[in-house]
Amino acid sequence: MLMKVRNGFVSNSSSSSFVVNGVSSSMEVFRLMIPLVKEDYCDYPDGKKMWKKTHGENVKRFKKSRGKDFNEGIIIPFTCNYETFIYPVKNGECYIETCNNHPWQDVLPGHEVDSRHQHYDDDKTVFVNVTTNEFTTPKKFEDDTSEYYRKRNAEYKNDESAKSNVD
Repeated sequence: MLMKVRNGFVSNSSSSSFVVNGVSSSMEVFRLMIPLVKEDYCDYPDGKKMWKKTHGENVKRFKKSRGKDFNEGIIIPFTCNYETFIYPVKNGECYIETCNNHPWQDVLPGHEVDSRHQHYDDDKTVFVNVTTNEFTTPKKFEDDTSEYYRKRNAEYKNDESAKSNVD
């Protein structure tokens, strides 16, 4: 397996994109990456409990429902800093966009600099979200995530406002 890496499109960026060669499917890449994501996640306070309660169950459900030969786009929404996109570009090759705060070379050995940048921000390329196990596009995923946090922030502000009115 060969991993080609390109880090940081922007100065001080934690983005990373790379191509992994010699894999049978996007699910194989996912299965290689997810233990490192779990390990890093569990380093945080209450990380083990939260992993088991939420992400662990989602990962199990995703792997079981999609099977080991699944070879379509995958979004892992809970990697460090931002989501990870895994996309099969041709037989035996997957393109990954992620955060470089994980030592991916440890689980995906061998790498070279990749000159391609294939950000899938269109509304056509389809991925499965590991958390929801539903098909989506990166644009819809981003819109849904923004809406979720907008609502959550509004609820938080309403809670804080209600608390200050009680005082």
